[in-house]
Amino acid sequence: EIIFKQPVFVGDVVSCYAKITEVGNTSIKTKIEVTAQRLNAAGFRECIHVTSAIATYVSVTKDGAKKPIDPELKKAHGF
Repeated sequence: EIIFKQPVFVGDVVSCYAKITEVGNTSIKTKIEVTAQRLNAAGFRECIHVTSAIATYVSVTKDGAKKPIDPELKKAHGF
């Protein structure tokens, strides 16, 4: 579930930013920030924080079983 803190309007430029915050044995947690750029009443572009979320991705096999994340991949990303 995502709750929007501000509306997004037609013509807004929407940007999504994600950062890995945690890497476990079989999962990766990310923080996602969403902003919208729009013209304000004075005609200047402003950046509005629209919403944020935490998403957890689980590594799985083709059969849906949890699969360990490669330790070298964790090390390469500083975890």
